[in-house]
Amino acid sequence: MNMFSGQDQFIREFLGSEYAPVYFPGVPRLGQAQAVSVGAGAEVQVDFAMRPVKTVGISGRVIGPDGTPASDVSINLEEAETEDYSSQRYTFTDAKGNFSLKSIPPGSYALVAHQRIQGKKAYSARQKLEVGNDNIDSVTLALGGGMSFSGRITVAGPGLIRKDRIFISLISVGEGELWGNGGDVKKDGTFEITDVKQGSYAVSVRGPEEGWYTKSVRFGSDDVLATGLQVERGSSGGTLEIVVSTGTALLEGSVTEDDKPAIGARIRLHPDPQTPYNRTRSRTVSTDQNGHFSLQIAPGKYQVVARSRGMSGGAVASSDPRTISVSEHDRKTIQLTIAPEGRE
Repeated sequence: MNMFSGQDQFIREFLGSEYAPVYFPGVPRLGQAQAVSVGAGAEVQVDFAMRPVKTVGISGRVIGPDGTPASDVSINLEEAETEDYSSQRYTFTDAKGNFSLKSIPPGSYALVAHQRIQGKKAYSARQKLEVGNDNIDSVTLALGGGMSFSGRITVAGPGLIRKDRIFISLISVGEGELWGNGGDVKKDGTFEITDVKQGSYAVSVRGPEEGWYTKSVRFGSDDVLATGLQVERGSSGGTLEIVVSTGTALLEGSVTEDDKPAIGARIRLHPDPQTPYNRTRSRTVSTDQNGHFSLQIAPGKYQVVARSRGMSGGAVASSDPRTISVSEHDRKTIQLTIAPEGRE
């Protein structure tokens, strides 16, 4: 079994026809798993009690947009109420459009089919499944296309930016499909996102240089950074207006633990309140050899917390969360203290 040093969460998963996946310390769901601390060069004994659990199979076929069996389609079985893709099962359809998944424990899932043909449209389908004690056969997924959105990026205030280095992507939220479509931005700031399925999406703007941030994203009168992009069945798409700016704020700080600089402490900053649509503004950074850190962030209200395992790599300790508010071009400094009694 492979062991990882540092702060990685250790997961041991066993798949078999008579055993369901198990995570440390013997729980059936990834969200219930606990971390195991392993220092560099150290050895840790981890025991697992495998429980025989009846697992079932899921099989079916995928029909393409033209009504014929669709081959080489990616099939993902997503476990409900988790955002960790490592817990998913996947396979591909065969030449006749058939697929099969084995050793599936009871639970709530979503079955997702996705096919992207180079130079052509992308197609997908999604179906909820409740898995019990019996095999599920003859599932049929029919691939279909989606809607198209055009858009434009404009710059607020001074500064020049290479717009053609920016990429816009839609991140599905809740029960949206696994893949978020996206589009490259042209030199004139225009872009197009095609084949967007029904669902709720956050908009991610990637590529602007350091010091730039996404000031606003609007779809008609909707503030997409606050409420997301809601794509409804039968809608005809539309235009996204994105504004970027150089007015980032600078947050600097220092972290202490046991009255000493906390070297390598992890700083996590997230919007307050955090929603599925503004999570792209969350940031993480580590302190340097002096316990210092700095972040360039978009204006807004945030919560900041520091976490550390200490010099010996023991249990996790955290600082009390700090709430800050910053405006454009602000420069703020904070001090965080990690309390040993806060160790988890």
